[in-house]
Parts: sequence; structure tokens; C-alpha cells
Amino acid sequence: MIYRLIGIIILGLVLSLSTGAWAQGKAASDTQSAGVLDLTDHDFSVQSQIDLDKHWQFFWREFVDPGQETATSGPIVSMPHGWRGQNFDGVPNDGTGFASYRLRILLPDNAPSLTLQVKGLAYASSVYANGVLIRAMGQPGTSAITEIARSYNTQSVLPVLPKTGAELEIIIHISNHFHTHGGIVETLTLGESGAMAMAASRKNLAMTMMIGCLLMLALYHFLLFAARPSDRAPLHFAFYLAVVLTYVVVSNGVLDTIGVFFSTSLLLKIEYLCLILGGLTVLEFVWSVYPQLHWRKVNQAVRLYTVLAGGLIIFTSARTYTSLLPIYNLGLLSAVVLNLAIVILAIRLKLPDAKVLLLGVFVIAGGVILGIVGHTAGGNAPAMMIYFALSFFVLTQAVVIGRQAARATETSERLRGKLQVANSGLEEKVRERTSELRASVQAAEAANQAKTDFLSMMSHELRTPMNAVLGSAQSLKTTRLSKKAHELVDTLSDAGQILMTLLNDILDLAKIEAGKLEIDQTNVDLRHILGGVERLYRAQANDKGLDFSLEIDDNVPQAIKSDPTRLRQIVFNLVSNAIKFTGAGSVTIHVSAEPVGQSKNQIRISITDTGIGIAEEARGRLFSRFEQAETSTSRRFSGTGLGLAISKQLAELMGGVLNLQSEVGKGSTFTLCLEAETMATKPVSKTTPNASPALSAKSKKLRILAAEDNLMNRRVLTAFLASIGQQAIYADHGQDALDRLAEQPFDLVLMDIQMPVMDGVSAVKALRANAKGLNANIPVIAMTANAMAGDRQSYLDAGMNDYVAKPMDVRALYAAIGRVMSASAKPKKAKVVKAKVA
Repeated sequence: MIYRLIGIIILGLVLSLSTGAWAQGKAASDTQSAGVLDLTDHDFSVQSQIDLDKHWQFFWREFVDPGQETATSGPIVSMPHGWRGQNFDGVPNDGTGFASYRLRILLPDNAPSLTLQVKGLAYASSVYANGVLIRAMGQPGTSAITEIARSYNTQSVLPVLPKTGAELEIIIHISNHFHTHGGIVETLTLGESGAMAMAASRKNLAMTMMIGCLLMLALYHFLLFAARPSDRAPLHFAFYLAVVLTYVVVSNGVLDTIGVFFSTSLLLKIEYLCLILGGLTVLEFVWSVYPQLHWRKVNQAVRLYTVLAGGLIIFTSARTYTSLLPIYNLGLLSAVVLNLAIVILAIRLKLPDAKVLLLGVFVIAGGVILGIVGHTAGGNAPAMMIYFALSFFVLTQAVVIGRQAARATETSERLRGKLQVANSGLEEKVRERTSELRASVQAAEAANQAKTDFLSMMSHELRTPMNAVLGSAQSLKTTRLSKKAHELVDTLSDAGQILMTLLNDILDLAKIEAGKLEIDQTNVDLRHILGGVERLYRAQANDKGLDFSLEIDDNVPQAIKSDPTRLRQIVFNLVSNAIKFTGAGSVTIHVSAEPVGQSKNQIRISITDTGIGIAEEARGRLFSRFEQAETSTSRRFSGTGLGLAISKQLAELMGGVLNLQSEVGKGSTFTLCLEAETMATKPVSKTTPNASPALSAKSKKLRILAAEDNLMNRRVLTAFLASIGQQAIYADHGQDALDRLAEQPFDLVLMDIQMPVMDGVSAVKALRANAKGLNANIPVIAMTANAMAGDRQSYLDAGMNDYVAKPMDVRALYAAIGRVMSASAKPKKAKVVKAKVA
């Protein structure tokens, strides 16, 4: 049965070809009428459309003006009329040049409104009707310089043609210096306006339906592959559909029709690439259907041909790659023959769906042959036959994939049923276990969120009183006290700093766990940083009778690129531990360097002590959080066990490692190894911001509004401001601050974050929202005990200008005030002063 159907289809294709040849022969045998088509006896109500395929006057290398009587009569030609191979100048034409076509049509007296259907003018053209330009595609020119090529595939139903009496003169100017196939490759059609519009609508509807079906089928098969990635047949078929869809859209001028314009060169490259990829994708699909018939070397050869041909299309000019069209046609035909061979072999092996696949391959083979014959003849192949072949092939392949999917689904359902029977008890256990795991995950997430909220809350609650403690200590240091009182203040300050160090360690740990701790790479003076560590801990070491020394090799660079804060934090932790766990002997900081490449060094900072040492079995948990070498040491030595855990993770974040060598009773050596870029010059030291001359007691006083609800923090802030000759007006909460800002001008706002009634962030947002209000652009500095990751940026995003963390360092506060006041010292500052005087 299948072979009979194939025979019928082949007979139909042969008849279509012979019919076309007969029609061309009939047109050639008609009597020529010197460029005039007599339709005076034609009844458009009976035959609404007529092909203008005869009687055209042809003027080679001449652009005839409408109404112009030419010196030469010009030969009479039939349509379609391709130029390639024609003997115009005594030699076969290469498809390029320029020419005019003219046809005078004698119309009946009762002729209706007429329109002209035009397609296939290659490659730049202008169409005139009775002297009126009714269509321009590109710009015809006498050379490649003056020509603007435009895709000829767009089908146009031109507007109502102008008539002069009962005669219609159609003149076409056309040129081609772009492609190897110039001329008119499709016949023009004249017809009654309504019938032509309806026919065009039907064609557009059919084309839209075809494009929509191809698109939906492609998406469906992509989804089918996504559902069953093990079966690659739907994927290859989806790729083939995508190639066909692209070819149909480009070759029919659909993009121009919907108003999406691309260059003619790009569209032609895409069209030819589709011809190349079509053969490959069909083969890949057939091989994926029958993987047992996959011929590896043949597949490699096809892919190599596709790459080479595609490269020629992409990287050469249109004149070059279009001249190779016979080779592309041969490649496409070879792919079809190879498909036939594979499918016939599949039938002989009695593989499933091979006969259906063979039917589709035979039809597409006919379509390919039609296309090749049409292009060879200098025109276009019968479009409806080619689209029928494509549609039929797509349908048969979809049937094959659908049947495969049905068989796979049936097999899957059968196996699923067996599996459900065998594992009914197991599924219940899995559900129970899944429920337990889900509950555990939710509990863990809730616990983690609770931990983060707790840390944030505790950070704020601890920093608020610590601000008062450390701030008071800083203020007392600036007053005249007895020596004993100064020692007590120093003790108070040191104890507060120890508490802040512990709090910062906990926050750093939380940031590291959340992945929000960032490393700041900048210029670092190693000797300056390590010298500061040595000075800080020398007194502590001397109090315990320890020898404490800093040794830096001569080849250690003066400056490296690293994070100074985190580098200092690691060394602080290591030196502090070394002194803590060393009862007698020495603690030594040794720094060495080894060049790595031209601009980098391996920096090694080793802290060696003669302390108690660490047993080998204890080293595994030494870098864990809240762990020390032995549980007993937590009673003999103070500490939380966070320092080494944080130091190790900081070292890794900086791209380094922290190593340990130790022997019980003899001491330990911790070594920080970092690969760092060597800086060419000594870094400019960043001085600690202090009260600048602009903020000294002699400077002009600022009008400062401070929103702070905590009485202790108000006292500290008052003392800080008084030391530079400034004072503040206090607001109890955010709303109170807004009310005061609406009443009188201020120079600066110091804004706490967590306050009753209205918090600081809401207050600043409300202030900035009223752009024309009093003090709308006033500098605002956030003062907050919130120090979790992202807090600073969130305050700046809310409209604040700077940020000072609590406990406040007096120098940090002065620096922040100096920065924002300096930034606000613009011409508009004079307006604020005027408002004050007024």
C-alpha cells in the first residue's frame, strides 16, 4: 500500500513539472504584439485575474522613462525572464546588469478598478503605471555604487492602478549588481481590485497558518525533548522545523510584510544557510530515530560539508556564494538520497514507522527536485507544490515522533504500574521521610533566621550602652584628671574595646556564614601594620615577662595589595593567642617573602611562641567555632574560641591559607600565607580623620539637629560636639525631627535609626520626598548601633549622606561631619545663609 501511494505522488510531481513546461511552451508560441496586450474583449467579471506573462518589451542596459518613445524597439520577452545565461551583449550574461520592461495594456471600456500583484523582481526595482511610481524596492542603478538592493521576495498587491482612457502602460526599472540571478523570476498578475485583495488575503492567511503551525510544532517538540531528554529525536526534529520556519519567513518576505526590516545581504545569507542546514537537520533527525543505522563517518562528512558551506555563505559576498548554488543544490539532493537509503534500509530491517518515514522522505525529495528545477530554469519553483511537500513531510515526521512518544508513554505507564505495585510501601516511607526532612529544613531555616535576628538585635542592644561607655571614656581622656584617674579611664576604655572586639568577632562570623563579608583590596604598608601590632602588644608581653620581637626580611616589599583591616585582624588574633597561651619564653613575629612571577610575592607571616603547644588530636577542631585545644583550657584561659575560626576563614576569603605547626610543651607556629601583588611605590598612609580646622572651636558654629532618644548617648554626643565648639538641638524621635526641620533651617542632622514613633530611615525618606521643603537637601549622618552586613548601604540608599557606627569613635564622627559639610559647601549654600540672616 505504501509503495502505491509513493507511486501516485511521484506521478503527480512529474505531471506538475510537465504542466509547467507545457505552459511555458504555449506562452512562447503566442503571437507577439509589439509590447501591447489587447484586453478590450476581456471580461473581468468572468476571469478576474490574468497573468502578464507575454508581450513585454525588453530594453537592456536602459532605463526607459514613462511615456518615452525609445529609439530602439526592444525585443519581446515572456515572463519569468531571468538574465543569467542570456545572450544580451554577444556573450552569456552572468546575471548582473540593468534593464527596463514595458507593457501597454488595452482595457475594455467597462474595466473595473484594477491592481497589480508583483513579486520576484531581482534585486532593485521601480514599477510605474501610466507614469506614476506605484512600487519601489530599493533603488535601481547602473552600477553597484548607485544601486540599493532589496529583497525581491516580498509579495505586493499594489494600489488601484491609474488609468488613462482605456490604456494602461506598465514600466519596470530593474537592476542587479548584487546577486548572480537577476531579472524577473515570477510572473506579474493583473486583476480586479476586490478579487486580488481577497486572493492576497487568502494567501496571507494560509502563510500565517503555516508559520503558526511550524512554530507551534517546533515549540511542542522542544518541550517533548525537555520532558524526555533521553530521546533526542524530538530535539532534532524541532531544529529542522526551526530551519524550515526561518526559510519560509525569509524567502516569502514575511518580515517586510509585518514591518520588520533587515538588510538584504543578511536575509539572503539566512536563506542560503537554511538550505545548508536543512539537509543536516533532516539527517540528524532520521539518525536519532534509528540510531542503529547511524553511520559515523558519513555523519562527520555531512557536518564538515555544512561547516564549510556555511562558512562560505557567512564570510563571502553574495556574488560569490550565490554562484555556488548548484553545489548547494547537489548537497541538498545528496542529503535527500542519503535519507532515502537510510529509511529503505530501516524498512528491510523491519524497524517501526519506517514506511511512514519513507513516504515523507519521498515527498520532500519531490519538493527539492521542484525547487532545483525552478532555480535552474531561471525562475522560482511552484510555491504551492513545495509548501505541500514541506507540510506533508512535517506531518509524516510528526506522526513518527507521535507514535514513538505513544510507545514510550505506554512502556513507561506499564513500568510505572509495576513499580507502584512493588514500591507502594516504599512510597509511604519516602513520603514520611520527606515530610520529616521538610520539617527539619523549615526548622533549620527558622533557627537560622532567628539567629540572624538575634545577632542583629543583640548587636544593637550591646552597642547602644557601649557607645555611652566608650564615648564617656574618650571624653574623659580629654579632661584634666589625676594620674590615678587617667589609669582608671584607660582601664575602662581597654575593657570596652575588649567587649567590642568580642562583639565584632561574633558579627564577622555571622557575615562570613551569610556570605556577605567583603574583602577590600587596597594599598597596604606591611611594616606600618605589623609595627602597630608590635607596639600594641609589647606592653602585654612585657607584663608576662616574655621576649617579644618583630623580624621582617629585607626582601619583603614595602607595599602590597591586600585588605589592611582583615590582615590586621588576623595578626591581632594570632599574636593575642600566642601571648595568652605562653607562660614563659618568647613570642616572635617573622615576615618573609618569595617572588611569584614579575609582580607578585608569596608573603608568609609567622607567629611563633614557646607556649603550651597543641596536641595532634586537638588540631582538627582547633579552627572550629567556639572550640579550644582542650576543654580544660577554657577554664585556665579566657576566650570564646572564635578568633582562630574567623582568622582561618578570613585568610581563605583573601585567597590565602593559615597553617599550624605545634609540639606539646614546646610551642606553636601559626603561618599566614598570602599571594599578593607588589605595589611599586610606598602607599600613601591614610591618616585617621580628626577635627579639621573647619570643625575647630574657632570655626563658625553649625546649626545641628540630633535625633537621639537615648539619654546616655545624648550626653556622649554633647561632650563630643562641645570639644569642637559645637552644640546640638535634640529631637526625641523621627517625627519630632521632621517637625523641627519644618520650622527652622539647620546645617546638619545627626540621625539615630531605632527610635519610637518614627525611625530614622522613615524620617529621612519623608524629608527627601518633599523636595521643595525647608531643609530638604540638608546633610544627614546616620548614627546607629546596627552593624550587620548591608546596614550602611541601606541607610545611604534611604537618602542619608554618611554613616557612623556605635560605639562612636570621636574621630570617626568628626571625619563624617567634615565630609558631609565639605560636600555641601556649594553655591546653593549661600541661599541657606541668606535664609538664616532673614
